Amino acid sequence: MKTTLLLLALGSLQSAFAARNPVKEVHNLHYLYKNFELQGQKVKVEGSYSPEGSNTVNSRGDEFIVPKAEFDREKQLGLSVLKAGRGRKVKNSQFTSGDAYDGTAFVVGDDYVLTNFHVFSRTFNQKASCTGFSLTLDHGGKESFECEKKVKCNVELDYCLLKTKKEAKRVEVLINGKKRKRKKFFSISHFVDPLILYPKELLLSEPSATLLAIGNGGGFGIQASQGEGLYAHTLEREPVSKIAKVFLHHATVVSGNSGGPLIDEQNRVIAINTKQKLRARVKRNNKVVKDGYEVSEDAYNFATTVYAILKDLEKDPQIKKEVLPFLNIR
Repeated sequence: MKTTLLLLALGSLQSAFAARNPVKEVHNLHYLYKNFELQGQKVKVEGSYSPEGSNTVNSRGDEFIVPKAEFDREKQLGLSVLKAGRGRKVKNSQFTSGDAYDGTAFVVGDDYVLTNFHVFSRTFNQKASCTGFSLTLDHGGKESFECEKKVKCNVELDYCLLKTKKEAKRVEVLINGKKRKRKKFFSISHFVDPLILYPKELLLSEPSATLLAIGNGGGFGIQASQGEGLYAHTLEREPVSKIAKVFLHHATVVSGNSGGPLIDEQNRVIAINTKQKLRARVKRNNKVVKDGYEVSEDAYNFATTVYAILKDLEKDPQIKKEVLPFLNIR
């Protein structure tokens, strides 16, 4: 059966997709800031849902139980993950997007966020500007941020490092002993802590590793999932002996998860989710006319490694000097 690789941003293709491996899954996608109920040391959660073989993502899915300690961990890490997009509704009738943000980004430094290139520009246009590209938190006051500068985007690795504009807030200050309101500008890291970037090197596999994926699943809000297994995957043109630029993993993702972090058991971002492997399901005249949500032992997802991204950024002397010192690299 033919295999296809599909980007995860809503609207980047003509359908919404997902890949789920029930054998390697620790728990499925579920919302972190809505649709949950505390039950002692457990939490009843609900996530978006894609029926097997379907090309739609629905906002409401099955309810299930996760340990409270694990939910609290996911919720804390999810604070630094944003809904990202061009600020417009996705109009493809084959799925329903929850809002105008059709992808994911996450905070990696004082003023910096990381996302996929295909989230920033669906056509991988190197001339694409920050104009119209917005980022929004999915919790608290749901603050929004604007992109100020595209630091670097790479088509092959499918990532963009962006600098955000400082947010203006009116704060109370003391002037000559009297309280006054003054405008003050804050970086995005004033509102949330940057996630740790960990340049993990991997040549073979770690089948027992448990990975956490966080993203704007289906465009409906920030969700988390976990799966077992981390595998090295070099790009087709490179020999297997090279350090992997791409990881394969089994944490469930759906359309909208593009640009979201893949996090290890030490709460470090080791990769950024990009695409998934699906099996073509319907053909007419030898052409695939429909792909669907895969639930199988063969399902897996792709993520570009932080190691590869940082190596690429280091090639630019100015970025190495002026930007990398301000990223949360450990």
